Amino acid sequence: MDKKLLFQIGLPVILLILIVGIIINHKNDSYKEELSYKEYEKSSRDSYLSFKTNILNELKGEVNLKEEDSWQQDYNSHLNMTASQFEGPQVHIDKFVYYGDEYYQDSVFEKPHEYKQFSSPFTVSSLVFDPDERTSGKPDIRVTVVQPKPYEESRSEILTKFLKRFDGGEKNISPYRTYFKEVYSIRDSTIIIENIKMDLWLTKFSVTVETESWTHNREDEDDNKREIANQRHKPFNIFLEIIPNVSPWYVNTGNAFDKKADMAVGAIYCEGITKKPKDNWNIGVTPKSIGTDLPLIQQSYYNNLNNPNKLFNEKEGNKTVWNKSLFAVISVQNIGSYRKLTSKGDEQVTFDFIMPLLVRGSWDIQIPSSIIPEYEPTPPYRRSLSNILLPKWGLGIFGQSVSLILFLIIILCVGYIVLKVMKPF
Repeated sequence: MDKKLLFQIGLPVILLILIVGIIINHKNDSYKEELSYKEYEKSSRDSYLSFKTNILNELKGEVNLKEEDSWQQDYNSHLNMTASQFEGPQVHIDKFVYYGDEYYQDSVFEKPHEYKQFSSPFTVSSLVFDPDERTSGKPDIRVTVVQPKPYEESRSEILTKFLKRFDGGEKNISPYRTYFKEVYSIRDSTIIIENIKMDLWLTKFSVTVETESWTHNREDEDDNKREIANQRHKPFNIFLEIIPNVSPWYVNTGNAFDKKADMAVGAIYCEGITKKPKDNWNIGVTPKSIGTDLPLIQQSYYNNLNNPNKLFNEKEGNKTVWNKSLFAVISVQNIGSYRKLTSKGDEQVTFDFIMPLLVRGSWDIQIPSSIIPEYEPTPPYRRSLSNILLPKWGLGIFGQSVSLILFLIIILCVGYIVLKVMKPF
């Protein structure tokens, strides 16, 4: 076949294939993750709830628990909301403060029609906040808390395979350390010395803060008002309530009750900070560095200064640390959307925290860590020039590589044609 005819036919065909790929790639949003955040969140929640129900029923059967019409519960009784019915600590979003405006979880949840800024329910574990118009202005803010679970020892892949031959490879989850304290009491004019045992458990939880820009058709035609157009949020704070043990009474009848362990939060340390895009210095947060601690605010101080109408739990004595709720604050000074010449997208930051927990008694009914799905925040919306010009064809990196090869063929062909045309000169 004549080379000239081959170029005349082949080159337009390759160009047409790439154009079709670019159009399909743009229409189908194939540059984004296949599983959207909401779909991932729902699938993870459904899996977790189904596992939780099965394990709870199994545990009830093993200890022959009797179901009661109404359990006496210590967690948010006015909301009837909890993240779990297992023993152990929980971290709840209590308040969201955006540039001085305060939004309490209980108020927003009970009267959602009065708070249009929240596009989804403000629950103990998540919120979605939009300070302005739905399709323009600042992007939405999503906050997600992954509840605490016992810290698992880290093992290498080789060690895990080796141990599977002996014990099935199960990771060891146990108290990190045990303490003993001498307790003095007077009985019949005699000083009695006793020892109490306290276990130190290590638990971990995470908090993700991210922006979600409106990327579809918008109501406002002013391009400068697009949520994806370098829109930065005003400073905001997330107030967390840390409740040491919110489990219900599994048995609480007129003549019988179960034994509950006493728990107290020891501290909260920042173990990791993950920013997306990676190493994005525009994102300003507190805590800022790994290894820093979150200051713990006592409930009485928090109530008096921040929310005087909130009832103080009279069951919590001032003489001990046991079973007292504490509060902590995460501050975000700078987060939003970005748009450059070759890319645009949203931002995301995930905090991983280690929370030492003091336990007096036995932590009996805890959810097995092995059945809790690992939380992996979906990468924030991001689009670059390469995503547009190099369609994936549904094949991921391999598809982009094919597109790159096609572009190279076109460049070589064009270069060859140019050289052929210029040769007579």
